[in-house]
Amino acid sequence: MKLNTKGDWWSYLHAFTEAIIRLDSLPPLHGRILVECRTSDFLRLMHAQAPTIPVYLYADDADLAISEAVELGCAGVTLHTDHADEEQVAAARAKGLSITLFGITGDRTLRRAVAKRPDRVQVDQ
Repeated sequence: MKLNTKGDWWSYLHAFTEAIIRLDSLPPLHGRILVECRTSDFLRLMHAQAPTIPVYLYADDADLAISEAVELGCAGVTLHTDHADEEQVAAARAKGLSITLFGITGDRTLRRAVAKRPDRVQVDQ
């Protein structure tokens, strides 16, 4: 799902949050939804309204993302594999965060990403 609005921001965020909560209440989807977003307003609202649905800060800078994700109450951080090293992944985990890496383009980048020991990787293939 894409978070995109030009109208009333907070009404949109509340409607979007409620829709995700309704999806999570469906038996085939319950416990299988994970929200990733760059927007702190949305992550705060999701965390407050649905604390059992994990929210991940989608970011470009690992060090900033780790501190912001902790402040927001996120379950984790989502980063491009080129923007995180093994030490940053370990630092996030030490703060209680999970790490998702994306940007996997083939076997070589998959091996490099897995070597960083993330909790999950996202692949496009």
